[in-house]
Amino acid sequence: MDATTAIAVAEAAGSKFGPLGYLIVLLILGVGTGIYWLLARNQQRLSGADTEGQIQALAVYKEMLKAERDARVTAEARADQFARELRDALQQLGELKGQLQAMTAELTRVRQELEQVKGQINGNAHG
Repeated sequence: MDATTAIAVAEAAGSKFGPLGYLIVLLILGVGTGIYWLLARNQQRLSGADTEGQIQALAVYKEMLKAERDARVTAEARADQFARELRDALQQLGELKGQLQAMTAELTRVRQELEQVKGQINGNAHG
């Protein structure tokens, strides 16, 4: 309903019911306009809330992505550290195996010398 129609209705009510009718029509139109304005304003708030919600959701997703990236970087650093430690441990194991082989060869040589000395002692004792 446009303004001229509303005024015409108010004047018609005023001419039929007097000033009270005029006032009632204007009051009804004012309340109707107020309700319409509140509904329109609420609709704007809802659309704004939807936009705000989307912005907040994007911020949450951005934080989640950052946290995942940080966790991945930390996991990769830990994996690299583990690989270095494993490489060092394998190198030390190889060195220990070499030392053990050398000690075993030395022990074999010492046993042979001991057997020779025993043989010489036993040979001298019998001779």
